Amino acid sequence: MKIICESPRLILREFIPADAPGVFALDSNPAVLQFIGSPVLTDITQAEALVARIIAERAERGVARLAVVLKSNQTFIGWAGLKLMTEEVNGHCDFHDLGYRFLQSHWGQGYGFEAAQATWDYAFDQLGLERVYAVARTNHVVSQKILRKVGMVSKNEFEWCGERHVWFEGRR
Repeated sequence: MKIICESPRLILREFIPADAPGVFALDSNPAVLQFIGSPVLTDITQAEALVARIIAERAERGVARLAVVLKSNQTFIGWAGLKLMTEEVNGHCDFHDLGYRFLQSHWGQGYGFEAAQATWDYAFDQLGLERVYAVARTNHVVSQKILRKVGMVSKNEFEWCGERHVWFEGRR
């Protein structure tokens, strides 16, 4: 596994198959997914397939979400990073989406901002991207606050997957 970027308390690294139990714990919790729109996982094999897709995506596209682990003990606490979005969202296609998701037990500790900031720095300093985008539901105030804190600007609201979302754009 390769470390892609770090923050003071976190390591953001490539996913490995052994991350499937952590992904299952994350995506089987309805509270974690309340603002996402993804179905709740009900079986570990779904998490194994998801991790395999993320690993394949990195191999194919050069970027993908990253496992986030604590530096202090290497514990998996969620994911963050970029995803190359190839389907159209809010009139955009083939864009880099900045995202993050954490185990509920790790909410409210600043990890979302820390991981988003590390991803922001990686996107512009290492990958040389000109723009990064993000999407948050209109009622997901915490996520919107994190995106603004790293330097993203809300551009418009739009309907996506039957829900209202805010479109964010970031430039270095």
